[in-house]
Amino acid sequence: MKKNTPDYMDLAVRDSVPREQVYSMCREEAERGNLLAQFNLASMYSKGFGVIRNHQTAFKWYRLSAKQGHTAAQLALGIKYFHGEGTKKDLVLSYTWLRIAENNGQAGASKIQGTVSRMMTQSQINKARDLAEAADENGYLDV
Repeated sequence: MKKNTPDYMDLAVRDSVPREQVYSMCREEAERGNLLAQFNLASMYSKGFGVIRNHQTAFKWYRLSAKQGHTAAQLALGIKYFHGEGTKKDLVLSYTWLRIAENNGQAGASKIQGTVSRMMTQSQINKARDLAEAADENGYLDV
């Protein structure tokens, strides 16, 4: 992540920068691969902040940020898979990303992971744990 990368949504709220301008700046940095900008852009699409709400586009940007190691994006991705927002509902991938987020120290991931696990078979949980372990070893390339 670049040093001094702003929290784009905070610019609009705290510094009164127009949302459309914040979106443009954030989009440019996100397309360059900046994981914080990708996370912020995903949040904008998820909430309809300066753009029309679009869960599929939010999912895309959360996934890109999560694969680069952004723990809040990993948590958000797990939640998106759980609810089927922007993607097909998938409890195994939900649990996998929540476990990755938990392993990386993201607050709240463990509690949500527990909720998801109560809806899964032991076989599904084992598969998700294996995916999370493999993801931790290979930099999230295969998840």
